[in-house]
Amino acid sequence: MREGDIDNVIKAICRIANRCSIFYLWRPIVCDLDDDFLIDLAVECQADLIITYNQKDLQDAQKFGMKVVSPKEFLQIVGEIP
Repeated sequence: MREGDIDNVIKAICRIANRCSIFYLWRPIVCDLDDDFLIDLAVECQADLIITYNQKDLQDAQKFGMKVVSPKEFLQIVGEIP
């Protein structure tokens, strides 16, 4: 992967992303307080999934009906890899 590839991917995601403002905080909800903002954002955006390598610390997102999956699991869900 070239150095600029990651920047290009992030820019592409930002072009199609929907911005959400967080008006209500659900904190504290997870063990690692630095991760609480992820739950707040996912709830506000009505996310179905949180894609992360940190699945263990974000399992409480399931209380809000979200599934916490790894990047590999996400790619399997969308059919990009078997």
